[in-house]
Amino acid sequence: MLALGATGQISINVSQTATLYGDITGYFAPQIQVYMNYDGTAYAVMTRILATSKLGTGSYMIETDRNLQLCSVHVNIDGGYYYASAYPSGNNIYVQTWAITNGSPVATDLYHNVSAKC
Repeated sequence: MLALGATGQISINVSQTATLYGDITGYFAPQIQVYMNYDGTAYAVMTRILATSKLGTGSYMIETDRNLQLCSVHVNIDGGYYYASAYPSGNNIYVQTWAITNGSPVATDLYHNVSAKC
């Protein structure tokens, strides 16, 4: 096993003809993403989602398998005049969805897609 230096470089010095073979090991983690029904259940989920729940009208919680404190969370609503916001806290993502009715935001149960980039 050979580790990279602080700048990502490797130096190999040989005194005669040599052949170098390498096996690069990478790191892959599945995405943190879920498509949720208006009732808080998941209808398409990645393996990193442990549970989903509806906390109240337009309010949802998603439990993941890792701490999300340094992650960026995104929520998307299909359709117009509907809105959503999401934020991470510990291993959970909290989502709020709403519609604009008579010029005011009103909590509304909606289908939505949530993802986290860490």
